[in-house]
This record gives sequence, C-alpha cells and structure tokens, in this order.
Amino acid sequence: MVDWGYLKFRIMMEKKKIVLSLIAVCILISLVVSLHFFLKHEKQKYYRSPPAQPSGNIKIYSDRFEPSELRVSVGSKVTWVNLDTRFYTLTIPDVPLEIIILPNDTFSFPFYEEGVYTFGVIENPNIQGKIIVA
Repeated sequence: MVDWGYLKFRIMMEKKKIVLSLIAVCILISLVVSLHFFLKHEKQKYYRSPPAQPSGNIKIYSDRFEPSELRVSVGSKVTWVNLDTRFYTLTIPDVPLEIIILPNDTFSFPFYEEGVYTFGVIENPNIQGKIIVA
C-alpha cells in the first residue's frame, strides 16, 4: 500500500531543493555581475592621481559626436553629454572603458596621461572621435 503522506512529504522536499537551488544560482549570478563591475571600475584607479580640471564637453546626438576631436591638457576632465533620445555605449579602448550613457545623461572621465585616445560607441562603429591629451 502507498503511503500518500510520505509521498507528499518527498515531493515537498524536492520542490524545496529546486527553489533553494534557484536561489543559489541567482545569488551566484549577482555576485559574478557585481565582481565584473567592481573590477571594471578598479582599472580606472590608475588614472586618478591629481584632481581633474574641467575642460570640455562632447555632445552625442543624431549619431555623431560634437566636437569629434578635442584637445585637453593633462589632468583635464572630459564630459560626454547624451542629447539623443536613445542610450549609447561609450567605449575608450585605450583606457579601457565601456559605459552606457542614457538619454539626457552625462559621463565624465579625467585624463592624467599624455596621448591620443580614440573613442566611439558600440551601437554604431561609424561614430568615432579623438581626444588629444598634451
């Protein structure tokens, strides 16, 4: 004869195992994502020596940068302003940096080393620009 009480108990225990496994997977995924963003921002510490001097804005709209080339001095901060109605993923491969700028939002980054830094957006590889730090 089948013990229905025991069978219900076993089914309930299996469901609990599945729920706990799903919770563990969600926690693991959130830890991996958090670690990814933490490590991504750790790379920027190398460029944070002296305080940055305000220097210039680059506007993003209609699938273009304005200006597309900007000259700044060492220690200057460049601000990208998204005036478009959609987000853009700004990339500066030489830093390395990749960040999403939402519509009507800004992002600033200080440049502490001389050089030529190219930047662009992932959504449209034809949108590119250059920052010359001297």
